[in-house]
Amino acid sequence: ITEICKENQSWLQNDEPKNFKDFIEKHRINKSTFGEIIGVSGSTITKYLEQPDNLKISQVLKLANETNVDVRNLIDLINETT
Repeated sequence: ITEICKENQSWLQNDEPKNFKDFIEKHRINKSTFGEIIGVSGSTITKYLEQPDNLKISQVLKLANETNVDVRNLIDLINETT
């Protein structure tokens, strides 16, 4: 029973995104959807995906609201990326 509990616990922990890229993948957000959510297009999408610390707080808020994630958690994930 202890082994099963440990396995379940580690499985739950692994479900959390580790960084911003992981967050985007786990929420199945593609480039065009990302651009629509934060209100940018073209090369700006790629720039923000590669360097999310350049996102404006208003854009982070939009992304947090769209994905039902606490904005503080999303900021933490962005900080893990840099």
